[in-house]
Amino acid sequence: MRWTTATQLDRWADTRLSQGQLPHLVRRLIMASCTTLRPAQIPVHDSISRPGWDGILAARDDEGNEFIPQGVSVWEFGTNRNINQKANEDFGNRKDQPGVGIIPAETTFMFVTPRRWLKKQEWEEAKRQEGPWRDVRAYDAEDLELWLESSPAVGAWWAKELGFVPPDAISLNGWWEEWSSVTNPVLTPPLILAGRENETLKLGKWIEAAPSILTLKSLSPDESVAFFAAFVQNLPDDQKQVVEARTFISGSQEFLRQFVPTKRPHIVVTLQTEIGIASSLVRYGHYVLLCVGNEVPDGGQYLKLDRPAREPFINQLKMMGLGEDKCKKLADSTGRSFSILRRRLAPSGMLSSPEWALPDNGPLLIPALLANKWDEHNKHDRQALAELGGRPYEELSAVWARWRNVSDSPFTCVGSSWKLTSTEDAWTMLARFLTGPDLDRFEQVVRTVLGMDHPKYELEPDKRWYAALYNKQRPYSDRIIEGLAHSINRMGTIRHDDAPDQTIFLQSRARSLVQYLLYDATGVRWASSARCLPDLAEASPLQFLAALEHSLVQDDPPVMEMFTEEGFMGASTHTNLLWALETLAWFPEHFGRVVLALAQLSRLDPGGQMSNRSGNSLRSILWPIAPQSTTTQEQRVETLRMLHDRESDAFWKVVLRLLPDNLASWTDNPRPKFREDIAPCPRTYSPYLLGREWDAIADLVLEKIADIPVHWPKLWQKYPDLSPPSRKNAREIFQRCIPAINQTQTTCLEIVKELRNILNLHRSYTDAEWALPEEELESIETIFHQIGSNGLYKYAWLFVFGYPEFLDGGDITDDQYGARVQIARENAVLDIFTHFGFHGIIELSTIVKHPGSIAFSLRLVEEQWNLEESIYPLLNMPEDSAQYAFATGYISSQIYPLENNNFARLSQNARDEQWGASAMKALFRQAPTRRIVWDLLEEFPEEVQEDYWNKAYPDFGAAEEEDILYALSSYLQYANAAIALKAIASHGKFLPTGMLIQVLECCLTHQNQLNKRLEHMSSYYIDVAFKELKKRTDLHEMTVGLLEWRYLPAIDQGEPLTLALHTSLAKSPNLFIDFLAMAYRPDEAEEPEKDLSDQQTRSAVNASRFLSMWANPPGTDDNGKIDIETLSGWIADVRLRAKERGYLSSCDYTLGGLLGRFVGPEPTGEAWPPAEICRILEELNSRDMDDSFCSSICYGRGVISRSMNEGGAQERKLAASFSKSAEGVGKQWPRTSGILRIIAESYEKNAIREDSEVKRRDLKL
Repeated sequence: MRWTTATQLDRWADTRLSQGQLPHLVRRLIMASCTTLRPAQIPVHDSISRPGWDGILAARDDEGNEFIPQGVSVWEFGTNRNINQKANEDFGNRKDQPGVGIIPAETTFMFVTPRRWLKKQEWEEAKRQEGPWRDVRAYDAEDLELWLESSPAVGAWWAKELGFVPPDAISLNGWWEEWSSVTNPVLTPPLILAGRENETLKLGKWIEAAPSILTLKSLSPDESVAFFAAFVQNLPDDQKQVVEARTFISGSQEFLRQFVPTKRPHIVVTLQTEIGIASSLVRYGHYVLLCVGNEVPDGGQYLKLDRPAREPFINQLKMMGLGEDKCKKLADSTGRSFSILRRRLAPSGMLSSPEWALPDNGPLLIPALLANKWDEHNKHDRQALAELGGRPYEELSAVWARWRNVSDSPFTCVGSSWKLTSTEDAWTMLARFLTGPDLDRFEQVVRTVLGMDHPKYELEPDKRWYAALYNKQRPYSDRIIEGLAHSINRMGTIRHDDAPDQTIFLQSRARSLVQYLLYDATGVRWASSARCLPDLAEASPLQFLAALEHSLVQDDPPVMEMFTEEGFMGASTHTNLLWALETLAWFPEHFGRVVLALAQLSRLDPGGQMSNRSGNSLRSILWPIAPQSTTTQEQRVETLRMLHDRESDAFWKVVLRLLPDNLASWTDNPRPKFREDIAPCPRTYSPYLLGREWDAIADLVLEKIADIPVHWPKLWQKYPDLSPPSRKNAREIFQRCIPAINQTQTTCLEIVKELRNILNLHRSYTDAEWALPEEELESIETIFHQIGSNGLYKYAWLFVFGYPEFLDGGDITDDQYGARVQIARENAVLDIFTHFGFHGIIELSTIVKHPGSIAFSLRLVEEQWNLEESIYPLLNMPEDSAQYAFATGYISSQIYPLENNNFARLSQNARDEQWGASAMKALFRQAPTRRIVWDLLEEFPEEVQEDYWNKAYPDFGAAEEEDILYALSSYLQYANAAIALKAIASHGKFLPTGMLIQVLECCLTHQNQLNKRLEHMSSYYIDVAFKELKKRTDLHEMTVGLLEWRYLPAIDQGEPLTLALHTSLAKSPNLFIDFLAMAYRPDEAEEPEKDLSDQQTRSAVNASRFLSMWANPPGTDDNGKIDIETLSGWIADVRLRAKERGYLSSCDYTLGGLLGRFVGPEPTGEAWPPAEICRILEELNSRDMDDSFCSSICYGRGVISRSMNEGGAQERKLAASFSKSAEGVGKQWPRTSGILRIIAESYEKNAIREDSEVKRRDLKL
């Protein structure tokens, strides 16, 4: 361990660097020698020139040793040739001026030199005699040699500083510099630590605890060492310096054996060591960090490092100066393996190939390279791999198993799912081994697997989402389908450096496969290939676009089959086609063809529930703020011009969406996976460039819009966000278009609406930064008055829902605004009446959005016209007509408040003038649910009364109890079960028990009406009704029970319930057996299977549901306490009866579920399950009961939610909880303990499965 000699130190003292490096060396030696992690006050680097002591150290009594004196010591350093003179000068200067806080009599004076000093001891003795220091020590090259030998971590570091690397050990600093600096840019500690906060905390606790062995496992030993090095680099400076001074890395067993007795504690980092040596190191006070990789099997006691989380990994790559797009690609293409990342970022040839890529091993991995990923449990996947390899899958798997669990493995496996850790890395390493026969086999497998139509397309679209029920599934897994497509993509995008002799040949193969799969393909073929389309498009853009264009020009384009929606969610496969085109849009050479293809798809798009449509994709690649392409502004504008000439409708749909919009949003489109011959996408543009592009688009729009007035309304919507020059240009061009625009009344109305909105909004907020100047608004108002919205249309803006918009805006209160609106409406109606008569008012109602508002604005007209004679006949118009809405609005304006007797007068007129049934119904529909209305209603025909009680909403306000009962009786009389049931929610306490039952009976008779009117709320109202019913004491239990039985399908099953009928079961064992007989077949039924009648099926479903809802066993009181004698007796009775009737197995299974629901889905305390339940389980010893008890506990957990990356944390917590309960009851109730352990094991398996799902999603498996 003597890597530095006194002679070397003496020679080093002659170098210019020695003066600055000596303090650094001594400080590290001090830190490595202290028993506690405390820094020394020794300035280094630029600080050495500051006045004062070269170093001050305060060591406790237990920190002193042969090199560091106890207590306070002051240090001076010298590298001069005349060391005696230098030492005397420093001693003399400090003797007279020791400095603030330094008491010489309590302080040791230290002088250090890297030179040999023959008279060192004489000098020490002389100075001790001279005083005033407590002690005087001098260290020369011989002492530093010994000190370095006793501190291997510092010795290894210092040896490297002197220009050579020790054979047995290396400092942590030195290792990190070598490992991290091979890449461009240099890897940073935060990147290694990204997303590994928990592991970092655990490592911190380890170095703060007593010495021990810690095994750190990751994808490779180097990554484990790098994680520890990054952890140290990230420590606070003082702690970092101490840990670095005490840490070294060594793989030499002999060296470690010699190091064991070293007194000072060190952190020994090693990739392999004998357990005896490691234990000895710990016994002598050292920490041992064993860094291992995939070679070590899972399940050991170690700290495991998962792959860094994706987003933190990307963020740290960006902090290193890489572009966002490259960071995302690196995160995906490297599998976040640091071994692969270093190969990707290192200069070519700087790092050696992994062992699996050597000539002896690489060719054996070619089938896996071509498959890319697969599911080992799928026999068809295995057969495809066998065909790729030309040998049985078992032989291939045996070869690959060797490389599955090694450091820097080419494979990532989760369960039965296999994939290449990094497609790009594997192709870079293995493509040179590809042969012609390999590619022939690959082509044949692709034609078989990817050329197969999905069987689900044999079904109708609405059945495809559950194709598995019809056994219409692909034989191959989605993984191998995607994997083969990835390989085609990689072949088509292969770089010359990866396969210099085969580049053209591989690309040609990819082109031919894309053409085979897609050209002249049927609609089913396009839809079946959906998952592969982005890869196929990138592999061969020209063949892909040619195939798509060929499909689109046909009379019935086959590719449009992809837009067919399937199932109730409306899913369709067209999104994959859009992603493929969005990928190709990044390439300027394909941009125009992509735009035209998207435009054609947009024209043919039938629409649907999904928001991902062709038009949105078209906008995304052209959107000026963040164009999802690498084209220039000029190219995009010219492409738009071409689009106008070729696909005019698509042009107008997209171009107006490209103009400025402060509320617009966008998402990033998919980028090419493997092609790297595109420029990075700029994330932001300067305001100047952005404004220039918007102006260019606006100029193009204004150039083309003159002949198409129909697009002006949407342009005016965008007008405020345009630049001032574009706005001026728009006003001038619009001015010239007014004569043509005035020819189309509908367009005029839409334009007037937009202009009115601009004027009102900007004049209402004149101080806002975005408000247009008044001079410009006056110009717009001039234009506004030139638009030909004459006649009735010029008033239509007043009669809308909400507040109409006045041209002058206004900052006034709601009440003031409402008064202004009312006056304006009344004056408008009067003006229409004056010029067009009452017929004009009726006509107005047909062109406004809120006809009813006209009826509230007739005050100035009613003095001149008999409104009732003209309006009431309109009540006989169709109910969906504007005239009907106007007439009913008038009635509403007249009847309130009821106390003014207007309603009584109107109802009298209706009878006297014989309005007709429709008008009478309309009159009462506007009336509230009040007794005064009901009394008048009784004088009208039965048809009118029935209509009212079927339409009236149960809003009784402060009605008397008598009136509420009257209304509910009327609802029931006319079979309005839904409204009667709804009324119970707020007024049930007023109802007699008999009426409550009558309401529930009525609902059963009119179930269709209930579902139609209350929809998903019917269960809630039924539940409220039964809760009210249970409060009644004047009702027999079985009466409630029979109602519950009939209502079981509608009763909410959100949690276990105790119904009245359940209470009856506890009292009647025979009734319990009857329900078992309804729900189950006898245990050993001899009669042949026969179809059940509809009634039998409903009864069986109801009985099964009823039994599964029961949660409180017999003998349970209101506090949940169990009378064990009652419960045991009841169970013994029903089991005996069940056995006699042949239902013992069903009985036990049902009882197990009952007990499980009673105890709940998870342990609630130390004594769980209750002793009474344990006793039942132990005594009966029934497998059926045990199984059902387990199932009901697990299923009782219900619906759960979890975050995307949470994994099995919830299940693991439950597993621990059940294990603890099993341990708690184990001594007294061993069988119950075994049941709980089964539940714990089930949750542990679920936790593993959830963890695997997170890994699959993370690794895109």
